[in-house]
Amino acid sequence: MPLQNGSHDLTLEILEALDTNPTFETNAQFPQTPQNEVKAALDRLASRMMVTYETKDTEQVLLTPEAQGICDQGSHEFKVWDAVRRHGNIEIKELAVSLS
Repeated sequence: MPLQNGSHDLTLEILEALDTNPTFETNAQFPQTPQNEVKAALDRLASRMMVTYETKDTEQVLLTPEAQGICDQGSHEFKVWDAVRRHGNIEIKELAVSLS
């Protein structure tokens, strides 16, 4: 029984992809399919000696929405410092002296 992802047969799709291209990267070939489902289909095909594959692990660092906001607008501490500097009539050199 083939491994099916929703309404399509993922093992058949992998074999069809290999029919037109002898090698491919699964994240490029199946970008919308979770990699654990692709690996399960590949394992199934490999257990029947229909394919061989190797995995290439890469790490990709992504910012969370909160971190992206800090990058774009500054941290909470910076926003407080900036507000005090702009509206509190405290000069930067005075603020630095009072913090040390």
